[in-house]
Amino acid sequence: MSKAQLKKQLKNFDAGQLSELILELYVSNHDIKEYLEFWLNPDSEALAEKYGDKLLKCFAHSGYWRRKPDVRKAKAIVEKFVSFRPDPLCTIKMYLNLSGYILQCGAFISLEKLKTAAAALRKAMVEAEANGVYTQFENDMKNMAQAYKERCYNYQVTEHFPPELLEPIKNTTL
Repeated sequence: MSKAQLKKQLKNFDAGQLSELILELYVSNHDIKEYLEFWLNPDSEALAEKYGDKLLKCFAHSGYWRRKPDVRKAKAIVEKFVSFRPDPLCTIKMYLNLSGYILQCGAFISLEKLKTAAAALRKAMVEAEANGVYTQFENDMKNMAQAYKERCYNYQVTEHFPPELLEPIKNTTL
């Protein structure tokens, strides 16, 4: 069903039916419950802490066994966090955390993971510029871009380094 068809169907519902539908969705689906709770009480810091802990678990080592970081799961966690449309500062920090954690993967890093780190860093840059807070995160982004460049050089994949990552979004040098 398309969004337009759903909208047409929902227009036929009265307030009581809509309320009943929302309550039923709230009870039956964890993701919807979490979204509605954030929508009713938008606490971006608490949400960022919750998803930041989940993100860290994708990269943390447990017990005596070193496990490979789960970058695919980490990327999904960040995408889900961003889907809530939290405060832009929290979104930027989440993208920077994802990029930073990937760059710290050591021997487990691959070209695909490097590309994910670059994409997350670029999204943080764009989000910071769009919200007028670029200068607040400029040093962090410079350091991360430099670490990414060094990592590409160390793994002899310099041809895959996106040059736009070091290009400034606005009139600042990166």
